[in-house]
Amino acid sequence: MSGAMEEAWAAYLRGLEEVRQSIFNHRFAAGERERNEAYYLFQQVQAEAFQVAVAPRPDYPRFYSLFDPMTFTWGIPNPDFIYTRTYLDGRRTYRIRGRRGNSLFVVIQALNAHLTLPADRLKLLGEYDLDALKIEHDGSFELIASATVHEGNWVPLDPASDRNFILVREAFVDWSSEQRTEMQVEVMDDLEPRPIIYGEAEMIRRLEGAVRFMKTLVLGVSIKGVEDVFAMAGGWNRFAVPKFTGASAAANNATYNMLAYRVEPDEALVIELDPPNPRYWGIQLGDSWNQAIDYTFHQSTLNMHQADIDADGKIRAVICHRDPGIRNWLTPVDSHKGTVMVRWYFAQGAATPTARLVSYAEIDRHLPRDVARITPEARRTELKGRQRAIERRFTH
Repeated sequence: MSGAMEEAWAAYLRGLEEVRQSIFNHRFAAGERERNEAYYLFQQVQAEAFQVAVAPRPDYPRFYSLFDPMTFTWGIPNPDFIYTRTYLDGRRTYRIRGRRGNSLFVVIQALNAHLTLPADRLKLLGEYDLDALKIEHDGSFELIASATVHEGNWVPLDPASDRNFILVREAFVDWSSEQRTEMQVEVMDDLEPRPIIYGEAEMIRRLEGAVRFMKTLVLGVSIKGVEDVFAMAGGWNRFAVPKFTGASAAANNATYNMLAYRVEPDEALVIELDPPNPRYWGIQLGDSWNQAIDYTFHQSTLNMHQADIDADGKIRAVICHRDPGIRNWLTPVDSHKGTVMVRWYFAQGAATPTARLVSYAEIDRHLPRDVARITPEARRTELKGRQRAIERRFTH
């Protein structure tokens, strides 16, 4: 390699080692389970850095997945969403075409970068509910993405960025029946495309972006996200209302409630929710590094369609390590410490859930008598249904 590339590679390795030290010297890695979760996180951030910083070719754009069950789970992605992304050059003009499915909603977000720039340079350019845009009677739609204003459906790009980040969130609550929205992107202008194989200077720049992304993901999402919630709430098993910015790719039309849980095998955490008439709500569990706990083979998540509502109109869920026979059970699987994320989208007000740590043996004392229950056989059937629905949705 050239001297410049040798230096860039050495800088990349130094940055990677800083990321490793940040993870394994943190108090979250003190326990065996948390350390085992950290091993996965460290490998995951490297793979994701390639996807974000090295792989994108905006002159040859396409939509592809941001997260994937049991593979890319950093930042506790919502299991009720399909997240798709594309990276677009602000010098160019693109057409986004598609056909609306029957999912609950589709939100399109445009940012000038995907955590590869310093935080003070990240910008939210726009956020759009697809159903509020012009859609034809047959469900087809067309949007223009460019730095210059266009009439009709328009997604703005930053002309100074060669990798604007377009993130699409598509919400599904009835996993068995809702169909995905089709979406494709193509270049409209006549600009000469950049070489498909990167030159040395471009690869060096992308290696620098990869390090910046890994540091932001680990320090700002995986560690700081949990630490901030713990500090805001004043300890374990208490909800906080963190404020995420659009520049970090959090949704502007969502309210997030988070809790740092600590639940031992002989304990249970009873969660009570009173949804503020949102268009969508969901609850899920993450581990101590804010990675989503498996939701394909385990019931670690519930949404407004899946959860049972008690007679008083409230939703109560129980987090514990053994199935208590309560239908709204959430399993943390092997994690004794982690995060609970509650999301409200397009809510008509505000509501903060409550949590109560109780003895596993006394769960029933803290639930209504008519709380919905489930047999082991019915639970196995529901879990099989989850597996099939997830596989169908993510292999579309």
